[in-house]
Amino acid sequence: MKHIEPIELDMAYKAYNEQGDVELAISLYEIAARKNSIEAMEALIDIYLNKGMMKSGRTWIEKIIQEAENGKPDFQLALAKLHLSKNIPNASNQIAFDFLLRAANNCNSDAQYILADLYCSGLHQIERSTDRAGYWLRRAYKNRHPAAIYDIACFHLHKNNKKEKAVCLLKKSSDLGFDQATDALNTQDIWPE
Repeated sequence: MKHIEPIELDMAYKAYNEQGDVELAISLYEIAARKNSIEAMEALIDIYLNKGMMKSGRTWIEKIIQEAENGKPDFQLALAKLHLSKNIPNASNQIAFDFLLRAANNCNSDAQYILADLYCSGLHQIERSTDRAGYWLRRAYKNRHPAAIYDIACFHLHKNNKKEKAVCLLKKSSDLGFDQATDALNTQDIWPE
């Protein structure tokens, strides 16, 4: 079952980004974060650390750490992303990688896709490996990650010249809400003749 974010998250986003009301945004993000919204926690960490309010930011960092260590894949991914972004004190590529692996092994398709990308690119001091990149891309694909499906569709389209297979995969990716797949489907030259 897909997690539904609290309404306060959207309200906080609008208060912060459209109205410029930081105090209202913080109070709404706090409500959403207390309802276990990871996105709200991440926003609060960013706001608090940018304002120099380390203690308030640390509260939400510790919450994410606690839930990640308790084995919750979405929190493991969130912790990894915090470390990769270097937006937290003592950020570590190794901690990021360890928690990405945990989340990926717990079937988090976003973590699987990020691992595939890191192994492909070699960013964040991750050793490049096409074998490992392919492994995690296939795992993300099996777990219906729309970008992974899109990437595999592109492989079939451009490397294997299997347009029918590519179109089928692009439809799957588009149905999952991946805009690039929708755009590709609207391109005439991909359709089999």
